[in-house]
Amino acid sequence: RHNTMKGLVITLFLVTYAFAGINDLFKTQSGEGTYYGDNGGKGSCSLDPTPQAGTKGIDFTVAMNAPQYFGSVSCGSCLKLWGNGEGSGANPIKGNFTVFVDNLCPECKPGDLDVGKKGDGRWKIQWKLIPCPGANTPIEFVLQGSNPWYLKLQVRNTKFPVIKVEAQSGSGFQQMQRTSDNFFTLPSGFPTPVHYPLKVRITSNQDKSIVDNVPKLSNGEVMKGTQQF
Repeated sequence: RHNTMKGLVITLFLVTYAFAGINDLFKTQSGEGTYYGDNGGKGSCSLDPTPQAGTKGIDFTVAMNAPQYFGSVSCGSCLKLWGNGEGSGANPIKGNFTVFVDNLCPECKPGDLDVGKKGDGRWKIQWKLIPCPGANTPIEFVLQGSNPWYLKLQVRNTKFPVIKVEAQSGSGFQQMQRTSDNFFTLPSGFPTPVHYPLKVRITSNQDKSIVDNVPKLSNGEVMKGTQQF
């Protein structure tokens, strides 16, 4: 019981930290833009295939710097990025762009973004968090390595970053634990086997919650929900 309570306290602290941190990204951030090539959606955020929120109205993808990755909370978010071409190299970042976060840049400093396409140079940039313009269809669910006694769930194609996911247990909900690869796992002591459809409550960084159902146990399949923020 002590370990369960300790885990709950740690989870609540991480959620509070991420909530404050991700909302700070609505303010203009400044840093350097670099290039790392096309990752084909196979970044640290595990968003493969890329959801519509990451393709419709998006100019290119980026890897978020480690301090503002917030343990994968930044995954699947959209940013407005702009630059004036100031810097050095062969491919200046110049103009206004809408970009999608699908990866982590471990060596990048706060404010930095690593662009997911071929290019050269280090360029001054500014950016801020925006609602994903292409997220006008329902959210999606993906399971990874799940079975009746273990659940690893990804919530994707969201208009705003997801801060918290809770799974229904009896008449209430239990908060799931976020992983660094943009999934959520069941908390210790959650009753198993898990039954489907599984009702989940999802909270965005706007502090808005929606309730939807994970329809079935099917690993690797992109499953449509019915709600959107």
